[in-house]
Amino acid sequence: MLPSGPAVRFAKSIPSVVAALALALFFCAPASDLTASYEWSGNLVAWQPSGGGVVIEAVTLTDTTAPANDLVEVTATITGAAREIFIRLKTVKP
Repeated sequence: MLPSGPAVRFAKSIPSVVAALALALFFCAPASDLTASYEWSGNLVAWQPSGGGVVIEAVTLTDTTAPANDLVEVTATITGAAREIFIRLKTVKP
C-alpha cells in the first residue's frame, strides 16, 4: 500500500534515467477578445513564461470555426533542474 495524503512524500527520488517530465493542461480556447498566455511555477508564488528549465507548448487539438470552441492542450516539459511544477492559463483583455 502506498502512503497517501498531501503531507506524505515518497522517500525515493525520480530515477536519473528519466530525460524529461511533462504536465498537460486542457481547456477550451478563450473568447476572441482575450489574449491567452501560459506560465509555470515551482512554488505557486513566482510565475514565469516558458524557459528557465521548463518548455511550454500549446497545440490546438480540435479546430472549429468559432475560436472559443477550440480544444487546446498546453504541455509543460521539465528540461532543467525543476522537480515540481504547476502550470496556469493566464488571460488578459487588451
